[in-house]
Amino acid sequence: TFACNTATGMCDATSTVDCSLNDTACETFACDPIGANGNCDVVTPIVTCPADTLCETFACNPTTGACDATSIVTCPTDTACETFACNTATGMCDATSTVDCSLNDTACETFACDPIGANGNCDVVTSIVTCPADTLCETFACNPTTGACDATSIVTCPADTACETFVCNATTGMCDATSTVDCAINDTACEVFSCSPNGATGNCDAFAPRFDCSTNDTACLSFACSESGQPGNCDLVSSFCGACCSAMGECVAGITASQCMMQGAGSAFLGIGSACLGDSNNDGFDDRCVPVNVQPVPTVSWWGQSVLLLLLLSGISIRYGGRRQERLDR
Repeated sequence: TFACNTATGMCDATSTVDCSLNDTACETFACDPIGANGNCDVVTPIVTCPADTLCETFACNPTTGACDATSIVTCPTDTACETFACNTATGMCDATSTVDCSLNDTACETFACDPIGANGNCDVVTSIVTCPADTLCETFACNPTTGACDATSIVTCPADTACETFVCNATTGMCDATSTVDCAINDTACEVFSCSPNGATGNCDAFAPRFDCSTNDTACLSFACSESGQPGNCDLVSSFCGACCSAMGECVAGITASQCMMQGAGSAFLGIGSACLGDSNNDGFDDRCVPVNVQPVPTVSWWGQSVLLLLLLSGISIRYGGRRQERLDR
């Protein structure tokens, strides 16, 4: 209501509705002649809250006058490794690590936090270097300092020599030998060569004969290998035998000098390769042999043999004629 103030000449207003009864800690109310709520619907905020975001809304608490926030995005529960908070720009839940596992990283692997793990909760390991698969010869492991795959031998091969090198075979786990000297180029038809660390001819010493020629040897003959020899590449190398004349004038062929001496006193070896000639003059002795202390038997010449034959024939004729006359007389 309004009434003129006689002292001031001004119109003083007197409220007929007490709107302060509706005031809160967030806003005040005033009377509106045409309003509702006991004509108290002229509201004046006295608290300004933050603008709503993609993560939460804000509203003034009428009792406390504080701006209460209400989340509209539910983020995962925080862990021992990270916390989660809604990003007001995106409305997404951003994770923030609470453990720095990179301190454990090496050149071979990286570490990540495990909420229930050990080692400062950093036991989620991711390899960043792939080493070759282990073999029967060696194992491989990443070097945490260099990131290179270091090999560790599990098979010890013999030391290399001047003839061959040794390397472990990854498939068999055995040490394979590789010749560094080709001795086969020195091989002949009679012998084969193999490498010797102390050998000659390019470290190739004679290893073994291809043929055992001694199987052809006799008491008189010795055989050795020849590239074009026979039999079985075995040529006659030397002979030890010859002919031997005994004291009785007999000739024995194919014996050695020592065997000749065993024929008795007066025996004579005629030399290696010598042979008996035979008894061409029918004197009972070999032509090459003269018996010791035996005089030669006298021989008859061809004319003498002819005369003896005629006398023999004459004697036969005379005897035959006499016997015939005796028969006629009877």
